[in-house]
Amino acid sequence: MNNSRQYWQSVEQLENNEEFVAKNSDEFQDELPLDKFLEKEELNTSSTSRRDFLKFVGFSVTAATLAACEAPVMKSIPYVVKPEEITPGVANYYASSYYD
Repeated sequence: MNNSRQYWQSVEQLENNEEFVAKNSDEFQDELPLDKFLEKEELNTSSTSRRDFLKFVGFSVTAATLAACEAPVMKSIPYVVKPEEITPGVANYYASSYYD
């Protein structure tokens, strides 16, 4: 599928206004410093081992799972004065559908 739609952020961008082009021409001129992040020397001198990393990930996953599985607290409050039409242990049935 070829998507030929073009989206713009403002009317100036749609009309290709000279001020808009001049203002936004250098929006992403700086290159990312990837060499600083990907240096092998920093990874070799790191004190964190693979085993410690896996322990941390396992603990995080376990903590998230336990936090997501909490059951809601259900409190039951007994009747102070029991209504006459309610008998404990006997279910109340109501007709909710009709079948012929």
